[in-house]
Amino acid sequence: ISKNFMASIDFEDSDLVILQNQHFSDTDKRKNFPKQEIAPQICTDKYAVRTFLTKHLLYHVMLTPWGKLYKRDLMANIRFDRSQRIGEDVIFVHQYLLGCSSVCVKGGATYYYRDDDENFCTKYSMEPQESFNHLSKIINQYRKLKIFNPQFEAFELNLFFSLCKKKMRGVSKT
Repeated sequence: ISKNFMASIDFEDSDLVILQNQHFSDTDKRKNFPKQEIAPQICTDKYAVRTFLTKHLLYHVMLTPWGKLYKRDLMANIRFDRSQRIGEDVIFVHQYLLGCSSVCVKGGATYYYRDDDENFCTKYSMEPQESFNHLSKIINQYRKLKIFNPQFEAFELNLFFSLCKKKMRGVSKT
């Protein structure tokens, strides 16, 4: 976290507070995430939250549980799906977003996220059926948000296809 992280966070009453972040990697091989920061703003009703999510759902900070402040009472029944090898964090965030009536994006505080250097597709390589099952859980949770973000949908589809691509190469075309 940045040196001024704690000092720059005041007590915000929003259901979700999103902090600025800086995503980097020693090899910078994951260039799929938009590099833009989300401008500081406050969304104070469900319509504004949906509009915000439609625009920003694919931003890296929106796909992960880090870089945010949550209200404990909204997290009461939300747990990570331990059967989900990849994407459990996306599902967790989407479950939390279902209960949000307000979102605040703060400036100033910065959360630094470093990608590990391990090859993502090799680390999470899976059989096509497993990939489909994981993708289905993410898309089903995404649909509950009742927003339409074609970039998010395409990103998830491409990601899970790439995870099973090595396994599919060995399948005969009969």
